[in-house]
Order: sequence, then C-alpha cells, then structure tokens
Amino acid sequence: YESTEEIIVLADMAGLNKDEMHIEVNRNKIKIAGIRKAIQLLQNARYYQAEIPHGYFERNIALPAPVDAQSAAASYADGILMVRMNKIPVHKAHRVSVISTK
Repeated sequence: YESTEEIIVLADMAGLNKDEMHIEVNRNKIKIAGIRKAIQLLQNARYYQAEIPHGYFERNIALPAPVDAQSAAASYADGILMVRMNKIPVHKAHRVSVISTK
C-alpha cells in the first residue's frame, strides 16, 4: 500500500528467521527471496492436508511509483515482513549542468 510519501510492502514470512530472507529494492521494483526449511514430518502419520511450502522462493513486485532505494527499511515481527520506501517526488526537478566540450 502507499501513502503520499512512501510505499509499504507487507509479506507473510511465517516460519522464517530474518537471516533466511533476501530483499533488494531498486527505483521501480522490490525483490523478496528466501529459503523456507522443510518441517520435520512424523513418520507413519497420515496427513490430510499440508499447505506449508518449503524450499527457495522469490517474488518480484513492481512498485506503483518510483522510490528512493537508499531509504528502504525492513522490519520483521510475528511472521510479517514490512518494507518501507520513500517515494521520489515526481514534481521535484533535477537541475542539469551544461559542460563545455572544447
């Protein structure tokens, strides 16, 4: 979701510790990757349904507005990863200097 100044990404990362996560942010997208270890299953047990994926995963998410990648900050609590990134103001002009090529 987004506010006027930032974009916030929430991801369900239950079962991982922060050292098993890899996050990359650039101006237009965020990549969240990691490895979820397999859960020890009981031998000789009959499972009716199991919905806990394990192994390597990776998600690339296009951001709705350009962000300052250097401003990205991540926090992790109760299985939820939160990444906050400041938007780059679209109305902010960047002055370009002209150099002489002689």
